[in-house]
Amino acid sequence: QIDPCNDNLFEDNDCRLSPNNAIESTFSKGNVFRRNDCSRSNYGFWLGYSWENVLEDNTIEFNRWAGIAAEHAFDFQVRSNRIRLNGDGVRLWTRGGPVLQYWPGHEVTHNFTFTDNLFESNTVGFSGYTDDTVPDADCYGFHLRDNTFHDNRVGARFSRVRDCTLSGNTFKGNVEAAVRLIGEPGVTLDDNRFEANAADVERC
Repeated sequence: QIDPCNDNLFEDNDCRLSPNNAIESTFSKGNVFRRNDCSRSNYGFWLGYSWENVLEDNTIEFNRWAGIAAEHAFDFQVRSNRIRLNGDGVRLWTRGGPVLQYWPGHEVTHNFTFTDNLFESNTVGFSGYTDDTVPDADCYGFHLRDNTFHDNRVGARFSRVRDCTLSGNTFKGNVEAAVRLIGEPGVTLDDNRFEANAADVERC
């Protein structure tokens, strides 16, 4: 196994202009990332196979592929971040592979809470899905509450997930859809506000 880098505070760092990941924290637990600028890279944060981390008050802008990317990760708190002008603002997914045999408990990405974040002008603000290469287990427990989704092409997109919630969020001016549900994902919508979106909830 890889030796992890656990229980650290990363605060007030300028991590812009990486040719790959502004911050990479894989196979690690208990880290707190606060007030960092993770912008203008391929990925702002790459957090695969990590758990029990906190992302708070970071600036995550102009990343080519994703602002926050986490595969096979769990138990995150993500709050009060500015996630703007990325490919995917957030990408949470499961894709399987040989690494899993060394990391039991990481079979799927699960239990992420997003609170009071701004998702603005991304191609997709939030994307949560299970890849087709994983036939027998789905991601679960993505909870998004009191966030703002503004001027994304798609605000939030879900495919092959279960036990997820969208509650108290504001979706305004999203170009194709505020929420896109692919197939029949297990997503509950409650008390969200929709304004001037091309479509509020699109099922496809």
